[in-house]
Amino acid sequence: ARMKSEAEERQLSLEVKERKLKSEAEDQCLEAEEADRRDQRLWEALRDKTEQERAQDCEAHSAGRDGEQRQLEEDQTIRAGGLWEEREADKGQAQEEIAKEEEEEE
Repeated sequence: ARMKSEAEERQLSLEVKERKLKSEAEDQCLEAEEADRRDQRLWEALRDKTEQERAQDCEAHSAGRDGEQRQLEEDQTIRAGGLWEEREADKGQAQEEIAKEEEEEE
């Protein structure tokens, strides 16, 4: 009876250890699954951020090009205006010289 009792105790002890190990394994599995989900969310966030940054870089580059183009157009307009003013001044000066020459001839 005593040996039977000891055998039953060992059996119960083994069953308790087995349940404990199963429980720990399940906990570890759940933790691993949660870690995988967390990693997946981080990768998705990183991918989204990378895509957003890429889009922002493209927009900034495009805006920079648009700004450069506007600046070039403004510079050309200013230069053209300056050239026009010079030309008009030269025309005016030439007309004055012609008028003086005509007065001198008369």
